[in-house]
Amino acid sequence: MANRNISTKTTAERLAALLNSFYAKKSEVVNSLGATANRGIEIGGTNTAPTVGIKLSVKANNDLSFATGDGEDGGLYFHQAAAPTINVAEKATPNTGYLKSYQVTVDNVAVGVDIDIPKDFLVKSATSSTVTAADKEAGGKFADDSNYNVGDAYLDFVINVKSGSASDEHIYVNVTNLVDVYHNGNGLNLDTATNTFSIKIDVNNANGLTTTSAGLQLNLASASANGAMSSSDFTKLAGISEQANKVESSATNGNIKIDGAETTVYVLPNTVVHENDISDYTEAELRELLGLPAAE
Repeated sequence: MANRNISTKTTAERLAALLNSFYAKKSEVVNSLGATANRGIEIGGTNTAPTVGIKLSVKANNDLSFATGDGEDGGLYFHQAAAPTINVAEKATPNTGYLKSYQVTVDNVAVGVDIDIPKDFLVKSATSSTVTAADKEAGGKFADDSNYNVGDAYLDFVINVKSGSASDEHIYVNVTNLVDVYHNGNGLNLDTATNTFSIKIDVNNANGLTTTSAGLQLNLASASANGAMSSSDFTKLAGISEQANKVESSATNGNIKIDGAETTVYVLPNTVVHENDISDYTEAELRELLGLPAAE
């Protein structure tokens, strides 16, 4: 009986300790759930079985959705739409008062306003020219402008302007003082049609000198044309002794030719018997000269 009383008391103490422990930990358990407004979190369910989810906006053009499926396939899904095609095209007819007009389209649908290029001081063209006598006469473009004289070089800028009738206007710039004028000089030729210089050659005294696209060229001399001496010609000339003359044989006995002139180098003495000095003797004359009797 004593043992049973002790066991009952011990059990009661343990039960009381267990209850105290339960109520002590209950304060640590989440009692409620809440969601910050407009932050995409939605609370549902019951107090004993609450649920937490993601809230999607129902506004148009929202590409977020929930994908069904198991594992990684299920959950929040964003559909990436194809990139729009944006194009800027020139309009066939510009808007009134403008030089050019461009239209912006997205997927072939016009959006926004046109892009207009005004005509205000837009250079349309530019040309170079020279003041003529007609330009200085009454009604000419420079008739009353003392800054322009006949022969002056100038630039003519054609400008489009939006104001008024939007017609072309001209702006002239005198460039005479900005340009150096060149003329022919000794040994130079100026082609005014192409504005190019070239070397002038005196063809009557060129002595083989010519010009090519590569530059000056001196041709070698030949039997019919003057020109430069080749290295082989120089070697041959250098091999001739100083003051040497051309010597050749002559048809005249005792003569030679020096530079083409007949020159006597040997004269036979008078005592030499020449062929012309020998006469033919008859047999009778020879017998007489030799003292022989006459032939019978």
